[in-house]
Amino acid sequence: MLTANNLKKSYHDGKRELTVLNNLNFSVKSGEMLAIVGASGSGKSTFLHCLGGLDTINEGDIFWGEQNIAKLNENKRAKMRNLHLGFVYQFHHLLNEFTALENVTIPLLLRNTDVAASKQQAMSLLEHVGLAERASHKPGELSGGERQRVALARAMVTQPKCVLADEPTGNLDRQTATAMLDLMLKLNQDMGIAFVVVTHDQNIAAAMQKTMTLEDGNLA
Repeated sequence: MLTANNLKKSYHDGKRELTVLNNLNFSVKSGEMLAIVGASGSGKSTFLHCLGGLDTINEGDIFWGEQNIAKLNENKRAKMRNLHLGFVYQFHHLLNEFTALENVTIPLLLRNTDVAASKQQAMSLLEHVGLAERASHKPGELSGGERQRVALARAMVTQPKCVLADEPTGNLDRQTATAMLDLMLKLNQDMGIAFVVVTHDQNIAAAMQKTMTLEDGNLA
């Protein structure tokens, strides 16, 4: 469903080339839950951004289904991303001036979905993550765990084939992180959506179906 072939990503530091990803190969199947672990600075977030088309690559191919997104321009990648992927980050990246319901609705509005239908679908996701009663609250009125649950609902509202999560529990206390993990597992079971989770949390990694380590530009 999501495949990377011979992926290379490098940066230039003055005259020196710094290779972050080196001929990396990767795939995730429909409904699979996979953790990416590795030392700080190993390139985990860079890999996730490349996989999601948020960052360009130097060489290789990235397929979302049968579409090689490495061959698309940014505008086409953005449209494809809205159709295929959801994103969750360590920091929620919610829009502070909008309510929880409005934040979750935005990805659907970007598809030109009817406003009433978008709100109905967004509310359904907020109910799924246990926040229906907080729908009218803005991010500043929510706890850290609640904000992350809203961010997860936003990632899921378009019913993507895969959610890419970059340290989704990294800013949460242990109890809230465990609740977030349980929620991701439940959404995977209920909706069949794949998860690729970059994490330092061994509890998160242990709960995934597969764990891969990024080291020296490659996955093992």
